[in-house]
Amino acid sequence: MDAEQADAITALIKKRNPKKSNGSKDLYGISSGFGNDSSYDGKYSAFITRKVPSFVAKFSEKLELLFNQRLLTVRVTNAGDIRADHLVLSIKTSDGWINRRVVAVSASGPTAPVPRPDYLSSLNIHRHLENMMPPRVGRHEFETTLRARRSRETKACCEDFHSGQDYYFEGVVAPTSRNKPLEITVTLTAKNLRGKHTKVFKIDKQIVAIEPGELVHLQTLKLKQDYPAKEELAQLLRAKEYDKIDWDEKDED
Repeated sequence: MDAEQADAITALIKKRNPKKSNGSKDLYGISSGFGNDSSYDGKYSAFITRKVPSFVAKFSEKLELLFNQRLLTVRVTNAGDIRADHLVLSIKTSDGWINRRVVAVSASGPTAPVPRPDYLSSLNIHRHLENMMPPRVGRHEFETTLRARRSRETKACCEDFHSGQDYYFEGVVAPTSRNKPLEITVTLTAKNLRGKHTKVFKIDKQIVAIEPGELVHLQTLKLKQDYPAKEELAQLLRAKEYDKIDWDEKDED
């Protein structure tokens, strides 16, 4: 985008996100302190001075991520008669990154903070406790040892991968716009089996150079075209499965 378009988008986002009143006030406009969020002023200032300019500066990159993101499913099957002991699975991408969950990218800009009394933060303590207690993994179940977090590789292992058993990795891959084929390499090793079992899936790209204004109405920041992961993301939102979505904006907090 040119400087004029960037300035217009910045002004639009700021206009849509005015500063909220913070806490209750008396007749003279003095805050009573009840329900007041003491950190709100600082958070809102950071939103205006850092978050919004950063979003506008990366606007083209965010659109590229939104439209380049593709659903990725890898199925591994033990089609033989011998179980695989201590199986290790590796999935690598030659380009871009793999992520376990769909990444939600908003073309309309970051969400402004709202005042939240400090005592509300204590309501989420149980979520942190759950994260501190990893689930137990059975002999036939897969345990992720290297998570797919916008990374080139993800790994998982299984103590006893028996005959006829299937394992699915379901996530997304976001290739870059380099004019080279995307290669997904799946590698398997097991203690009781010799060597490595490797399969490479090569996917050709069709590179299209496009202006942001062809994808988004710059006056309203509404999308003009559907993006590949739209239906998957819509299903997760309808089901309120928010924990299965990675929010691009949250990663920049």
